[in-house]
Amino acid sequence: MEIAPEGFDHTFLAGSGSEAVDTALKMALAYHRARGEGHRQRLIGRQRSYHGMGFGGLSVSGIGWQRAQFGVMLPGVSHLPHTHDLARNAFSKGEPEHGVEFADALEGLLTAVDPSTVAAIIVEPIAGAGGVLPPPKGYLKRLREITSKHGILLIFDEVVTGFGRLGAPFAAQALGVTPDLMREWDE
Repeated sequence: MEIAPEGFDHTFLAGSGSEAVDTALKMALAYHRARGEGHRQRLIGRQRSYHGMGFGGLSVSGIGWQRAQFGVMLPGVSHLPHTHDLARNAFSKGEPEHGVEFADALEGLLTAVDPSTVAAIIVEPIAGAGGVLPPPKGYLKRLREITSKHGILLIFDEVVTGFGRLGAPFAAQALGVTPDLMREWDE
């Protein structure tokens, strides 16, 4: 726990990355139920994201062809737009300058679904399977602000970014944004 972001003092071990994502999603639902907010059952993922092949992870994943062969996934799952903006960020190094406004799509989505029904949003701090896409500057901070404002848990899927891959133990530290839950898998 010495390398975990400040405030992280519990670890839950899982047998695989897919199981870890499904567990994180279930923990988010259980957290709200334990607080008397069992009506918070919606989950939000992001387009072009990958969160494993478990039923929950596949439901919040945003790569359509991976989901198509299985039919209807979990109900109550929505997806934010991805952050790739080739026209403005084609030659970016590191975090792109443009795109923080993609986080504001969460506010629009919450207006459509009622924020008091949303349990959690899960994102890869740096998208992996949908293309290695660093977040635009300020994007993750803006997601953190919106989720905190509405009592929604923010989950980072750090499979691509954890254990020093960004020069800090986790993307949460490297990018300066602390989620409520983190999923990490390293063999």
